[in-house]
Amino acid sequence: MSVIAIVAYLLIGQNKVKVISHWIYSFIVFFFAAFSLTIVNAFLGVPMIGYGLHEWGIFWLLAIFPTIAHVIFNFLLNYVNTTTVSMSILGEPIGATILAAILLGERITSLQLIGGVIALMGVSFFLLHQRKGHQVSVHTDAG
Repeated sequence: MSVIAIVAYLLIGQNKVKVISHWIYSFIVFFFAAFSLTIVNAFLGVPMIGYGLHEWGIFWLLAIFPTIAHVIFNFLLNYVNTTTVSMSILGEPIGATILAAILLGERITSLQLIGGVIALMGVSFFLLHQRKGHQVSVHTDAG
């Protein structure tokens, strides 16, 4: 289900950021997400108060870092195609894992390390292939 949400988010964003600012699009998406999650949490009875300062700090970090990343992704939709942005999103869990290890003292398992390396190699291969394809089309268009 989350894959469908990401695809819809990027495809809608690809068209909307050309009409409205990526800031406005980001705000609308983030507001809708916050509103929806608040409703779901209230419906499920998930407590939204009563947490300590440490937990609130973690909550803020969980809000800030992905928000910055998604504002950047929305900005990039003006300049690169949706496929390139969606491939770059594959790096998010790797960044989250690294931050969890640094900030929360989480241990990275060998399977996570291998998976992260494979994912980064795949993203790198894709981005390099995209770059080469773009260079070829520029040379053939100019020639």
